Parts: sequence; C-alpha cells; structure tokens
Amino acid sequence: GLMIDKIGAKRTSSVNVSLLTLTILLSLLVIYQKSYNVVTFACCFFWGISDGALNIHSFSVLGSEFESSDLPFICLCLMQGIGCFGM
Repeated sequence: GLMIDKIGAKRTSSVNVSLLTLTILLSLLVIYQKSYNVVTFACCFFWGISDGALNIHSFSVLGSEFESSDLPFICLCLMQGIGCFGM
C-alpha cells in the first residue's frame, strides 16, 4: 500500500511484474538444482513477498475502480477459491 502511495500504481505494477519474474526464475533454479540450500529459502521468501504485493495491488484496484464496495472482492475470492480447489 505504501509503495502505491509513494510511486503510483503504474510503477508499482512494474515492480510487481519484476518481483514475480524474479520469483519464477528462482523457482526454476530450485527445480533445476534439486537440493535444499540458500536459494530454496530465498525462493520461499520471494514467493511470500510476491503473494502479498500482488494481493495488495489487486485489492487497491478493486477498491478504487468499482462503485460497489463488496461485489468485486466477493468475485475475486470466489475465483481464487475455484482456482485453488477446482483444479
């Protein structure tokens, strides 16, 4: 939330994409190495940071773009639930 206030939503989107790219690259490196080491723990850390950053950004967009205060969040939570348990 603070990053969105400081640098704006567009730049925050770029930071989030960069963070997600780093997370995916670290994940691929961990899969390639097939062992637990410092990279594995860094990967877990960046997955947590990336998850939080993307959720905050999604909530910010949903809270400011729609007139209804609860329907966008209900739809997001429903889609996340279907995505997690529906596969």
